[in-house]
Amino acid sequence: MWHVVVTCVKDKALVGPKVSDAAKEIAPRGVRNDVRALFKEWTQFVDVRFAQGPRVAASQLYRGNLWFRYCEAFRRLPEPKCLWIISAGLGLLQGDDLVCGYGATFLPHVEDSVYVAHYFTALGQSEVHREWWNQLALWKPSRWVHPRSLQALQQSLGDQDKMIVAAGANYLRALYGDLCRLTPDKRLLLALSKSASGAIPRSLQAYARVYPSANPREAPAEALEQALEELLGRGSP
Repeated sequence: MWHVVVTCVKDKALVGPKVSDAAKEIAPRGVRNDVRALFKEWTQFVDVRFAQGPRVAASQLYRGNLWFRYCEAFRRLPEPKCLWIISAGLGLLQGDDLVCGYGATFLPHVEDSVYVAHYFTALGQSEVHREWWNQLALWKPSRWVHPRSLQALQQSLGDQDKMIVAAGANYLRALYGDLCRLTPDKRLLLALSKSASGAIPRSLQAYARVYPSANPREAPAEALEQALEELLGRGSP
């Protein structure tokens, strides 16, 4: 079975709360620089929005060229296959999970950034992003019953499965702790652009392939396309 892991993107079909909304809610209580407190508030915002709706399948939430290319690459794979999405706001998702709109990203200096500058005045971005992903992996709402981290996904693989991860540097840095917990394994492939290749732990370097990119904004999709072309040409898995 093919397990293709890609990242969420900024453009979405549904609007929803932003992490900065949760920060504004708890800031008057004197709370600052507490990732877990902000995350707890964030999950309450998400739960309310999910209950109110509307909801769509995760694979239908995202928009734009990067997402289109992810989906086209995935579509060309033979069955059985499963699309996984690294969401900065909702955690590790399957493509058919029902989700609500939200605003969260590991990209810096943008409106939806998880790193809310006025809240995190004494913590660095890398520290915040890594702990945020750790909290997402521990968050297991009953609506999403499946692995919630890359480590848990790898542990669920069958002997003949293949796990392909395509992500940019900002997301790989946020998931660094999760990546460090992955076991070096021939079933694993990290499809990376040159700019992202330095963001993974040394233990996984042998399982990474670096591909050229013509468009930096769509580099993760370009790497995925080239990786799948190679794998399909070899008849793997």
